[in-house]
Amino acid sequence: MAFKKSTLTDIQKGEKLEFFENNNVGTYSSTTINSINTRKYHGLLSCADEEGKYMVVVSSLEEKIHHDGRSDELGTHYYQNNIHPRGYEFLKSFSLDPNPQWIYKTGNIELKKSIVIPENSTSVFVRYEVLKAKHPFSLELRPFIAYRNYHQLVNASWGYSFNCTEEKDSVSFFPRDNQKEINISINKSHSYHHQPCWFYEQMYPVELQRGYDFLEDLYVPGFFDLELNAGDTFDVLISLGKPTKKLSFDSELKKKNPLNTYEDCLERAAQQFIIKNGTKTEISAGYHWFGRWGRDTFIALPGLTFMRGLDDVFEKVCKSMIKDLRDGQFPNVVDGENKKYNSVDASLWFIYALHQYAIHLKSTTKVWKTFSKAIVEILTYYRKGTHFNIHIDNDGLVYAGEEGYALTWMDAVYEGEAATPRIGYCVEINALWYNALCFAMECAKDAGDQNFVDEWQSLATLCKKSFQKKFFDAKRGYLADYFNGDFTDWSIRPNQVFAVAIPYSPLTAAQKKSVMSTVKKSLLTPAGLRTLDNKNKDYCPKYEGTQKERDACYHQGTVWPWLLGAYAEGYLHAFSKEGKKHIKDVYDGFEKQMKLHGIGTVSEIFDAEKPHTPRGTISQAWSISELIKIQQLLKQSL
Repeated sequence: MAFKKSTLTDIQKGEKLEFFENNNVGTYSSTTINSINTRKYHGLLSCADEEGKYMVVVSSLEEKIHHDGRSDELGTHYYQNNIHPRGYEFLKSFSLDPNPQWIYKTGNIELKKSIVIPENSTSVFVRYEVLKAKHPFSLELRPFIAYRNYHQLVNASWGYSFNCTEEKDSVSFFPRDNQKEINISINKSHSYHHQPCWFYEQMYPVELQRGYDFLEDLYVPGFFDLELNAGDTFDVLISLGKPTKKLSFDSELKKKNPLNTYEDCLERAAQQFIIKNGTKTEISAGYHWFGRWGRDTFIALPGLTFMRGLDDVFEKVCKSMIKDLRDGQFPNVVDGENKKYNSVDASLWFIYALHQYAIHLKSTTKVWKTFSKAIVEILTYYRKGTHFNIHIDNDGLVYAGEEGYALTWMDAVYEGEAATPRIGYCVEINALWYNALCFAMECAKDAGDQNFVDEWQSLATLCKKSFQKKFFDAKRGYLADYFNGDFTDWSIRPNQVFAVAIPYSPLTAAQKKSVMSTVKKSLLTPAGLRTLDNKNKDYCPKYEGTQKERDACYHQGTVWPWLLGAYAEGYLHAFSKEGKKHIKDVYDGFEKQMKLHGIGTVSEIFDAEKPHTPRGTISQAWSISELIKIQQLLKQSL
């Protein structure tokens, strides 16, 4: 995946294209393809601290070339009324295959810069290769240090220390007391000049657009000086803390899979979400700012793991998550030791993920033996009632919700007010509930536990009957989104597709076709499904503005790619092989989206109207996982 000079030197084009590169413990490097940090989350080296919270450690490593009686700076910084320096103008090319690589050209010099992040480390390699040079020249390298939580911005008044320790092959910097040092080593003869200074009010335009603080002071402790000739190659290793083992750029590079095809990109992107956190294996929901989310984990898990041949990872993640199961609920958001259990569906997505795993294994035995305790706990607590007024009513359906909370995946809450609260009986929740009951009984029956089947069978039968009566309207031809008391919300939303996609659907064959036809007509776009029909009075065509404005639009029309997984599954269930060509067209048409925002991956959301501008995170776990699911569905239906 390569980009030419014309894109790189057009600052407005280049800054809209970002990459994200990480390792198996979450250490990452990310910026735009023209190497301009436009977000507070951008940085050359970002990693988790001892508490598991992410830090931008080193913002960038920037170059100044002295040659032919002049000096050229290759970095680029935004200020409020200026861009300085303008190093992007020297860019010749950028490629992400197999790792981020830039080629700069100034005068008769061509300098290649590459990045690799070693596995199991809080380090990043930067390799420099002199591709062309008629004469010797000198190169200065300046580290721009942030050393802060990635949600915050640095101010010079924070009082960073300018202390450093020089050793034979490296220099260690100690910006903040009682925290790990930043260690920089270079495997070529060089000199270090300690000249501490601050660069004030760097601007991050994306944060400005999103309504957040957007100015930052960055600390530069000094610079490294090297004398270079054509053909020279050397590596800079930047680490949080001193590396505990010898690391090799070349050996780490060999681990990277190529990016020659659509499937290659999906494979690379999928791997980026699987993170080792101590003894736990977890799924990161989206980059840059989402961590471990219960709902997102279980939705994304099948596509990221066993559908890629990683059965062991699937089980490790489930076992890691089960440690936090309380009263039948999984935490929806985990931030260090802080866990929020404000979700009605995470537990149901967990059971659905296990159901898909059993189908993959062609057996329920292993799933029931390993996870039956958790499944039974969830079903039991839902039936008798648990937190946030989650309970089963006399009709066998799930009721959930309290004022000020949004417990489904449509979860935007701003200053205590939910944008789409959906308090009551939600269509996807009750479809998942019915499927969970049926799957659990299937497992128990296969295990010879007829008592369990007898205990739950009548509730499953009642649930199916009530679902048909309460949610489907024959005249409209689709499912209600939710109801509460005498109110029924007949807005056309995508949540109804899950009632068709699940293996144990409460719907008839005719109802499935009717639902999927409605969704296709009213919600399908090239980037995913709209969250609300564009004829609805609450429809929002564009996701932009302050956080409050964005939250108000988040599920009111905004397009979500992850919904395509259930759409594809539902469409194939409804129309069988007749629907295969349509789903293949949907899948093939999505390849171009991987070159629009986070290159080689898929964004969280898109605007509801053309040109369907990508928004939100540049790489979202369930966006990728559901494309992998569609890929597998198409293979199975051949």
